[in-house]
Amino acid sequence: MSVKTQNERILFGLKVKQLRQDQGLSFADLSKASHLSVSYLNEIEKGKKYPKEDKLKALADALGTSYDRLVSTELSKSLAPVGELLQSNFLNELPLDLFGIELSKVVEIIASAPVRVGAFISTLLELS
Repeated sequence: MSVKTQNERILFGLKVKQLRQDQGLSFADLSKASHLSVSYLNEIEKGKKYPKEDKLKALADALGTSYDRLVSTELSKSLAPVGELLQSNFLNELPLDLFGIELSKVVEIIASAPVRVGAFISTLLELS
């Protein structure tokens, strides 16, 4: 498997988190069902790791989805704005590293309330 970009890992992690939460699974539940450690699952959801094919298959089974759907770049309606924001260079232009902020943390915040964050960003752009 090719090395995934940071944005791909972040989006994949958000997708896994959304699927896990939609299923009502805790990290421990998903760990037991997928035979992947809780710490590894946490790293995936934070966008720090991208699993290899065998682990992707186990993860898809545990999440009750197909392998193809899991690895697809197609995002849910709620995650689509996050994907668009990552594809633009907007977040890369912010000096996050100067403040010790990880891009994945910003994306996680955006993903948790994309409509609110979108309205906030639109307001900032109008004011500037």
